[in-house]
Amino acid sequence: MKESIEQVIDELAGADMGKDTTTENELEASERAPVVKLVNSIIQQGIRDGASDIHIEPWEDVVKIRYRIDGILHEIMKYPKHLHNAVTARIKIISDMDITIKRLPQDGRKNFEFDGINVDLRISTLPIRTA
Repeated sequence: MKESIEQVIDELAGADMGKDTTTENELEASERAPVVKLVNSIIQQGIRDGASDIHIEPWEDVVKIRYRIDGILHEIMKYPKHLHNAVTARIKIISDMDITIKRLPQDGRKNFEFDGINVDLRISTLPIRTA
């Protein structure tokens, strides 16, 4: 049985992902199994739910996941902010983006098969200003 996003978040809650934001540490953290599971779960659940968009939005102390389903954004879940750099790095890796570029928008793609369906993901990252 596939793990739910909440189960993966619970697994990550006990993991030491570190607060260091260097590119080397982000790359290392993005390849840890729990982060890979989290990103895969977010994407797979979005596909199952029929989402046309998946928004990963960092807020002050959490990161919100929202799916656009039938034109309406639905908040699906939240995860701790300290995981955001690793999740972002993982998404950039799978979509062939440069993880060292943080201050410019980037676009990428990923094609794969999920449950017998060809899926074409178009991925965009936008820098945000934090206080």
